[in-house]
Amino acid sequence: MKVEEAKQTSSLKVSNAPQVEGQQEPPVEAQERPTPKPPISPTAAETRLANELIADQSLFYVDSKQRKQDDKNGTYTPNTAPVNWSTHFESSKAAHPEDDGIYTGRRPVVSPANINSMEQRILAEKAFHWIDTDWKLRALADPTSDSMVGTRCCFEHERDVMNSLVADSVPLMDNLNVTGKLGRGKRLEMILEIVSIEFQHHHLFSLEHVYGRQLEERFEGYRALLEEDEPLFLTQRIRGLRAQLDTLKVAFDQVEKEAELDEAELRLSNCLKEIQQLREKRDDAFRKQQVALVGLIDTWAQLKTVRSKSGFVSTPLQLALKLVQPNDARDHREHQTDVKEELEEKEMLHMLGNSSSQVAFNRRAEQLSVEERLAKSRRRPGDPVLVPDLQHGLKMTDLAACPAAERARRSEVSKNRLFVKVLINEAEVCRTVAHSLNDDFLTFLSKKVSILLDRVPSSIKVMVYEQTGVRNRKLTETYIPVPEEETVAEMTKSSTVEFSIPENIPARHTAVGSGVAFSTVDGKSVVIYTSANIRYSASWSAQTSSRFAQGRRKENFGEPLKILSSAGIRNVDKLLKWISTAKLDPNDPASAEFIQLANDLRPSTEANYFRLNPMQQPFDFCTEQDITSNKRFQLLQQRRQGLINFAHMKIIPANENEVSALLLAQDRKRVLEENEDLRSIGMTKQQLYDRTLQKVRSHVLTVVGNSKSALTYEELVKEPTLTIGQFVEWLAGFFLSPKDAGQDRQGRRPIFLHELNLTEMQLVVQIDKAGSLPVRSPAVKHSGTINALNTNPTNNNIGILRPVIIAKYGAQEKASEVSTGPNPVWNKEISFRFRPTATGTSEFLRQPLEIHLYDEVAIDVLEDEMLRKTHIFQRLDNRWLGSVTIPSTALLEAPKIEGTFPLQVPSVLLGYKPPSATGSSTDKTTHLPQVSLSVMLEPSLSPPRSLKLSKVESSEDPKVVGLADSVMSQLKQQYPDRYMEPLVINTTGKTCLLTRYIRPLNPPPGVVRDDMPIKQKMALLARYVSLIPLVSDRIFQPEEFDVWLTNKEFLELQCGGAKEHAILLLSYFKFLNVTSYLLVGRSANGGSRFFVLIRSGDRQSQWTVWDAITGRSFDTTAQNGTVINVGMTLDATNVWLNTQRSAKPKEMQWDFTSGAYWKPLWTTKQVASEDLTSVQPESFAYETVPPHLKHEREILLKNAVVAEIMTDRSQYITRWNIECDRKLYGLLELMEAKAVDESLTDLSATHERELRDLLQVYEIYGFPLNMPYNSVQEVVKAVVGKGVHRIDSNNIEFSLAVSVAVYPQSVLSVWVYLVMLSRQSQN
Repeated sequence: MKVEEAKQTSSLKVSNAPQVEGQQEPPVEAQERPTPKPPISPTAAETRLANELIADQSLFYVDSKQRKQDDKNGTYTPNTAPVNWSTHFESSKAAHPEDDGIYTGRRPVVSPANINSMEQRILAEKAFHWIDTDWKLRALADPTSDSMVGTRCCFEHERDVMNSLVADSVPLMDNLNVTGKLGRGKRLEMILEIVSIEFQHHHLFSLEHVYGRQLEERFEGYRALLEEDEPLFLTQRIRGLRAQLDTLKVAFDQVEKEAELDEAELRLSNCLKEIQQLREKRDDAFRKQQVALVGLIDTWAQLKTVRSKSGFVSTPLQLALKLVQPNDARDHREHQTDVKEELEEKEMLHMLGNSSSQVAFNRRAEQLSVEERLAKSRRRPGDPVLVPDLQHGLKMTDLAACPAAERARRSEVSKNRLFVKVLINEAEVCRTVAHSLNDDFLTFLSKKVSILLDRVPSSIKVMVYEQTGVRNRKLTETYIPVPEEETVAEMTKSSTVEFSIPENIPARHTAVGSGVAFSTVDGKSVVIYTSANIRYSASWSAQTSSRFAQGRRKENFGEPLKILSSAGIRNVDKLLKWISTAKLDPNDPASAEFIQLANDLRPSTEANYFRLNPMQQPFDFCTEQDITSNKRFQLLQQRRQGLINFAHMKIIPANENEVSALLLAQDRKRVLEENEDLRSIGMTKQQLYDRTLQKVRSHVLTVVGNSKSALTYEELVKEPTLTIGQFVEWLAGFFLSPKDAGQDRQGRRPIFLHELNLTEMQLVVQIDKAGSLPVRSPAVKHSGTINALNTNPTNNNIGILRPVIIAKYGAQEKASEVSTGPNPVWNKEISFRFRPTATGTSEFLRQPLEIHLYDEVAIDVLEDEMLRKTHIFQRLDNRWLGSVTIPSTALLEAPKIEGTFPLQVPSVLLGYKPPSATGSSTDKTTHLPQVSLSVMLEPSLSPPRSLKLSKVESSEDPKVVGLADSVMSQLKQQYPDRYMEPLVINTTGKTCLLTRYIRPLNPPPGVVRDDMPIKQKMALLARYVSLIPLVSDRIFQPEEFDVWLTNKEFLELQCGGAKEHAILLLSYFKFLNVTSYLLVGRSANGGSRFFVLIRSGDRQSQWTVWDAITGRSFDTTAQNGTVINVGMTLDATNVWLNTQRSAKPKEMQWDFTSGAYWKPLWTTKQVASEDLTSVQPESFAYETVPPHLKHEREILLKNAVVAEIMTDRSQYITRWNIECDRKLYGLLELMEAKAVDESLTDLSATHERELRDLLQVYEIYGFPLNMPYNSVQEVVKAVVGKGVHRIDSNNIEFSLAVSVAVYPQSVLSVWVYLVMLSRQSQN
């Protein structure tokens, strides 16, 4: 049947072919109804023939021209000619988004031919929406980076070093035998660091860079002269010789014998000649300083000329000249004294040299000669002092605004990259990664390696290479000295080695070239060759340095053994036992030989243990020691534990040689410290507290790291929910034009903690205003003593106050302008620039920002009353009024901290009084001294992510944990800025409910009495808690979490964080049966997040918040309260989460029974109250205080503060008033008793009444400071850090009193009363 159908189909196809002439067309009936044939069974040949007939089709022919035309119509040939878009748009000029401040990023690099082809196709298709407003093809920012995405480790990787080399790069404190020759303990460890390369001249230097480098060199030279201060040193020597001259004059007048007269005359003459020589040297030193200053100013003028001619700025250098008005009277007095003394010396020398002749001494001529010489070498008396300051904050001209030649020069600079090879004994041991040159032609390499050597090397060679594209060019090679045997890594400082390249490179673009002549501003032709400084440090490890010292004593080391043998000691085992039980001090040089003898005689022990499978060892791939000592395996293990130095690493090197040598050094040091007996080495309580937290954190991170391998589906696949509002907003974006949608400027990426040492940071402080500052008291204002500037006759107190703010951060200190009145306004921005080091990241985060507020007082120092009508001589003193401290860790919580902060002011401020209250406000916080400011870190820090507590083992019921997770996940999406975490981690490393930490605790004996009012009891207990030292409990890990201590652990350690203080205070309040809660939120200064909330009245709106850190309280309705954001409150029964619209206390409702305001974490049906047993102790036995502790601490603290003040005032005479000390001690005895007595408000009047006898003679300024005792250094820093003792005068007397109040459990309240006394003038 199939064959028949095929035949029929074939016949139909044949019939469709053209007819041949003479052939008749068959009828239609014959075509439609073929003659049926009987069915025949098909054979194989017939089947094949049928298939061929089916495949047969009529052939057709296409002409070549037609085929070419079809190919042309179906093929698009791109045109590479550029398109002139100006004729296709209405605007006659392209609009660049960069001109409007819009960040567009760097366009990807595409060849011009490809861009022209795409633009021609867009023009042909009329698809103009692909062309942007700048007439360029639309393109996203280049997604590629110059370096690898995700570095493998913090440091650059080392190159593979062959084991046959003498030196190889290995990690610190590792006992791995790499070469197989000598053990790690027998080899020498040298630590080498290549810090940076700074070019003094480069062939790409512009003329502005040449003068900029000269300006830096001249400024450094002038600053070195000022720091050396040779004139002051010579002046002191002249004073000493003048005193000796007076002694010789007295001895010369008392000589009676002629034989002794010549000898006395010779001594007198030699002394006079030596004084004259010193005066000439001093004049030369003054002249040298003047010449250096003139050269510095001249170079700055030439630099400005270069900038004005070129029309752009290529360097950020700017020289600021400050005019300081000197003390006119003192200048003239010193000048006249010098002239008078020199004339006396010349006259005496003339008399001794011309004793026999009658030549008279021409005093007038000599005086003119001396004055002329002094005028040429010194500043004239009364002339202002020029103080130069070289700043690097000038903004450089943008690249788009520079000429084409300057743009080409900067582009070529950015393409230059440098790297360094280090060769020891002509064998390469390491090389750095190529780093680009910055605009200052400075390259930071920061390559630090530890090198093991069999012997002291003979040479250390450094080879510098320049990388341009794919080509490397060797610039130079130089040698650095081998470190001395006494050079230890912990004590060494970086050094520099200079190299010069004698090569001739012609000038290109705006550069001056190298080795070729170029013209300066004054028309001179100058030739400068390329030169640079390599900053490095080379040292030995402490173990290697001690081996050097032991080697020097090794020749005589056998003598103790001989002495012991001669004394009859033959049993070495007994000798070793005696050495081990004698507890010899290893740091004592007298016992060092015995300890070394014991180490040499003690036999080495090998581990002998039984194996279950003795035949397994031959088949082991490697030994266990090889696995544990492998650097790559160590790196994997540390990353798994989540430590800060390793958790951010995404790629681990495949080879062990690529692991950096110093990467594991810090962790090895941490392990060694943990294995030591910390109590035996005198560890402080704060260090013990930090170690306790670190142990718990390490345990928790290990558990979390092990659980990360088992991920759930929700963790692997994140499916964010899409709300209706988000969908409508997304849909509306399709109907907005690109112009209406706008283009947001992309902000700078936040910096992670491990990237701090790679970025220059800037801390910006905006100081707005202050209010309710104390004003000067007229009781201590005496005519002729304090000269009030800008005095207001209508309100004297407001007119004479001149507040100024000084901000301190680390070693930097900056001041604002001087304002006026108790409510000053500054609107001043202060910035601190710094770059944290790799080892100082945690120190940077622990440094607080201190804002000190001073009163600038002008003190009249005029001594000649005849000049009072025509002259003004004043000294400006800064008198401390209060301060604000903002921790740096607060910048991790929020990128910007702003608000009004209360000032920490002393309870008594002699010479000042509170301002008169205005208005009818009953809020106490509005009348307290306060300052408004904002703090911001640029770039901002990316906070460590919070640890997911579901990964940590919990001691709670899984149902309770699941309930807390479900409620928290829902509320955190609605209120992301509120702190809500009911689960915490205890010291066992497990999670538990925060409610278990709330339990009443008996207060310390003697602090409160039963007959006291409840408010006084609460104030006394809050003060006791505030006296326990506060330490930062933040350890900066990639995953951050808090470890909670119980009250027993907190009181035993006697230090802790804000959460421990709040829990202890809440426990005391619970013991007093006060309705109280733990309030969790955020403070204004980013500090404490935990407070105590109590009900202060019968109404729901009467609530009070207690700050356990300061011991102060404030109402929730206060305008300037400490808490600015409330997340949750809790007690021992439940946790209430804040679901109100506002998180500010003054705008909140405190009815916890209302579900509209507060959401309880559970109900009584879900969690029973009897299941919430507390982890806190029922009671605590407080330790008694030793009777001698108070007296010892007082003497120790006073001596330390006095010594620090004397050191700071080493250039001035410091006198101490003993009579005032006795009065201050009497006042301090009453301060602790009155610290919480609110009825005694005017303590200043009481103190001034006690000091009224001294006020008749002196003008007094001072204040008492109260603080908890943490260490002597902290107390000294708190007192001396105020800076009020830094007064440039010898006529100031000081008085200091220190009192220590002792409480149970050795809690100390330290009072330090510091007073400055100056005698009143007699006019």
